[in-house]
Amino acid sequence: MGCQYEIAEKIVKKGADYVFSLKGNHETLHDEVKEYWNMLDFGKPVAHTKYIKFRSISTYDEKHGRKETRDYAVSDDVQWLRKQFPQWKTINSIGVVESTRDTGTGEPKTERRYFVSSLGADEKLFAHAVRAHWGIENRLHYMLDVVYREDDCRVRKDYSPRTLALVRKIGLTIARSDKESKTSIRGRVQQMGWSEDYLESLLFCSYFASLQEAS
Repeated sequence: MGCQYEIAEKIVKKGADYVFSLKGNHETLHDEVKEYWNMLDFGKPVAHTKYIKFRSISTYDEKHGRKETRDYAVSDDVQWLRKQFPQWKTINSIGVVESTRDTGTGEPKTERRYFVSSLGADEKLFAHAVRAHWGIENRLHYMLDVVYREDDCRVRKDYSPRTLALVRKIGLTIARSDKESKTSIRGRVQQMGWSEDYLESLLFCSYFASLQEAS
């Protein structure tokens, strides 16, 4: 939902920049960026510099027995992409991140993710933006799994997974609006289900309610 050219233009007009992850919401754009990076082998990056233009950087983390290597590459060779997608006027670079995770319990898993950005081809800045984005996603995913056991949910049909995910996130937002409670977020969500008075106090008399009025 966030990867829309109208949103991108508004961000740039406000004097800011964006780094958008490409997923199924823009399948064609995703496929074109993916094809650009298909020939890049991070194990032998120098061998591909004559075919594609890019700057790269790598990071390595080891925590709690889990080892993770992330290879980042970014390119400002985007004129061809702008011609194919003229509505995306603000794209100044495209990027790819290849992450390899080794938990020590099986074969290491490798995946690639692709990005478009209004930033120039600055590999360090690109890596920082992606890591910050992952950090937010990971914290949210952790909370959704702890509170709602989202990973165990077997709902898969049609729009049901997306709808349930939205409802869960709204519930977390409401629970977090209780600035006075010392109870955990999970406890607050349970209390919202048990007590209509508590739920109404959060909906109409809390920080969440003030946000709703402001919007």
